[in-house]
Amino acid sequence: MEDSALIASERRFQLWSYTVSHGQLLLRSVKYAGYETRIDVLFKDVGFISLPAAFWGLRIYRTNLDMLRRVADMRFQYSDTAFRITTNDGNGYIAAASVAFHEDRGEYDEPSALL
Repeated sequence: MEDSALIASERRFQLWSYTVSHGQLLLRSVKYAGYETRIDVLFKDVGFISLPAAFWGLRIYRTNLDMLRRVADMRFQYSDTAFRITTNDGNGYIAAASVAFHEDRGEYDEPSALL
């Protein structure tokens, strides 16, 4: 039996930014018809990313880092935790130390409260 999703949403998300110096990856769902909020999801100390640039639906599950190493056939320099990302079109993976979620009424180009 699979654990519950840490974060789940049916909205459209995009890879919003990646900062090399801190290994931070920001996924964002902006305001659009029917949604008056934006959602930010921040991964820290990212060592591996396997996701499309934009996708519908987001469910994040903590997964086994050894399993991800077998799938990706590589070692991750900074990460000691892995996450499986399920979208409406398939699965992706992120090796990162942590993930955080924030929803607000911020505008498209305003900085994230998570950064």
